[in-house]
Amino acid sequence: MRIEMKIALALASVLLVMPAAASAGPLDNARDGSLQCYEPDALQKTCKSLAGYTFGKQQILSQAEVLVSPTPPLVVKFVSPVQIRGDAVCGPLRKKDVEAAVIVFQGKVLKGADAANIRGQLLTAFGPRLEKEVCTTYHKQGDLLVTAVTIAGVSYPDLRQPVIWVKPSEGYRVGP
Repeated sequence: MRIEMKIALALASVLLVMPAAASAGPLDNARDGSLQCYEPDALQKTCKSLAGYTFGKQQILSQAEVLVSPTPPLVVKFVSPVQIRGDAVCGPLRKKDVEAAVIVFQGKVLKGADAANIRGQLLTAFGPRLEKEVCTTYHKQGDLLVTAVTIAGVSYPDLRQPVIWVKPSEGYRVGP
């Protein structure tokens, strides 16, 4: 799988933007601080991406960490408002959220030109998907949830990922 598709896969499910609805619906587990672990490895306690949510009066914020490259480790951290529509989490993948992302390379936060270079690569990878509406629903499959993603109303079955809810105390982290 190309790096651009890996980035899109990880971010399409966790980087969703819109004003909040009153009920969290598919994010109800997040109200107690639980996190969504995408592509979990229970033995290593790792996730390809990890998303948490905070609930305010007017919006829900998603805090997502996404493993972009396992070797050497490159993690991108985003914060975006999200909206619940029925059983889906929906909103556009915004350029400004990518531009504000924190880039962590081999455990160290990148600044300046190095961070700008990575952000530029992310923007190029997303290309025509930027500012398009992304909706993610979660479907039970055994002990896991599996995502179903649409972008601008078009289904993307190749963006399906397994997800579990984990407590911060369980020690899950983003990693290969």
